[in-house]
Amino acid sequence: MSQDGRKISVIKNVVAQMFSAVIQTVLGFVARKIFVVYLTAELLGLNGLMTSIIGMLSIAELGVGEAINYSLYKPLANGDKEQVNAIMKLYKKLYLGIAGAIIVIGLAITPFLKVVIGPDVTLPFSYIYKIYFIFLFDTFLSYCLAYSRNIITADQKDYIVTNADSITQIITTIFQIAVLIFTRNYILYLVIKLVIAFGRNIILHFVSIKMHPYIKEKQTKKLSKEYLKELIDNVKALFVTKVSYFIVSGTDNMLLSSFVSITSVAIYANYLTILNLINKTFNTIFDKAKAGVGNFIAQGDNSYLYQLFKNIFFINFIFTSFTTIGIYVVANPVIELWMGKSFLLSGSIVFLLAFNNYSRFILQACECFRGAMGLYSPRPFVKYIALLEGVINLVASLAFIFILEDRILGVFLGTSISTVVSTIAVPWIVYKFLFKRPLHEFFAIYFKYMLIGGIALLLCKVCSMFIYTENQLLNIFIGIILCTVIVGVFYLISFYKTDEFKYVKSLVLGILKPKKV
Repeated sequence: MSQDGRKISVIKNVVAQMFSAVIQTVLGFVARKIFVVYLTAELLGLNGLMTSIIGMLSIAELGVGEAINYSLYKPLANGDKEQVNAIMKLYKKLYLGIAGAIIVIGLAITPFLKVVIGPDVTLPFSYIYKIYFIFLFDTFLSYCLAYSRNIITADQKDYIVTNADSITQIITTIFQIAVLIFTRNYILYLVIKLVIAFGRNIILHFVSIKMHPYIKEKQTKKLSKEYLKELIDNVKALFVTKVSYFIVSGTDNMLLSSFVSITSVAIYANYLTILNLINKTFNTIFDKAKAGVGNFIAQGDNSYLYQLFKNIFFINFIFTSFTTIGIYVVANPVIELWMGKSFLLSGSIVFLLAFNNYSRFILQACECFRGAMGLYSPRPFVKYIALLEGVINLVASLAFIFILEDRILGVFLGTSISTVVSTIAVPWIVYKFLFKRPLHEFFAIYFKYMLIGGIALLLCKVCSMFIYTENQLLNIFIGIILCTVIVGVFYLISFYKTDEFKYVKSLVLGILKPKKV
């Protein structure tokens, strides 16, 4: 695919993702408010906890999807249909096996739910088990056909999947809201999501076959031993990474439920809704760009590769710092207006949530190039670095839970400390094994960006405090305008002479400039 073709595909994917994020989150805001009004905050917290438990079970996926997606970039770019067909046949077998494993493991851990949920829950456990089994079956069905949608993503047509997800979410939310208002039946609320999501996956399955009809043909090519060895190595590394990621982010709800309360899970989930809105709208551009970078690398034109990385890292910083500042400044006014004062977290906790958000997403450019190159385990010990981060997070969070009076603060402080590991490890992998450059070059850019972003955050927060009002809707608008103006002007002054800024400027002008017919 040409460079222009890659840009067009990335732009389509990003626009679709941003539109999807706005639609889904607006509906999500409405649905959560109605959920609390017609059901309870306890059920809302249980919903978040079940999502985390299912996330733990999804570790059984082992990173197979991402590893195989990487291996599809080159044969799709080269039009090697036999290789793609062989890979997809393997993909299908592995995912069906994973679906079965999730059911088995999910049933096996059922007796331990009482330990995770905590003693303060008032709901009968017979009811909780029904909810858990619906979540479990929903996950099982999603894996039965998930391999089909991934070939669409690997072929840089992710906007098709995203649009399907958006339509599904709209339909699901409308029906779920109706169920909450007219029946207050949480079980039916979950069943609606299960049925509609399965229908979407069936449709995407047939779309993938229509786009690539040869994947239905009989396999005529065997995958080489070298390919299988590389796949196994990548899966091993990704499995450890997934375990680490779950321990870092997926255990927060479990710790809150076990050591604070199930209601605290609901409170945190509201902030998580805001984080997801912002991150889906802005930061997922880098995930969507991965296939384009993979296609670029597969075609062997690496002379521009490092400058491309610096350009993408600059965009990464602009988006991530802006969203982080926005979270810190306007999150509490949004929560108070939306859910009420009883759902607010302290300013120090909101700062930690914003900082953790920055630490995670500022590495998106590195992860984009790492994934595009399949650098999941360039050395045998590398995969254990991610696990180290997970262990540090869990140990630190538990320690702070018992040391600090504010246990919620302890949970997120542990996460903040553990992010140091990935902040060092992920750039090191990319710089050493892809760019062949010293790591201090990355951190020279990283700390420069962090200093500039920190000054912008301080300016925004101080200014917002001076013009704070009793009207939360007004505070939200003032906060957004302040962040946009201050960050925009400050970054323009700081970066307008850099090559990276000139690249972004030309990219934006190229998108806005009308094409001649």
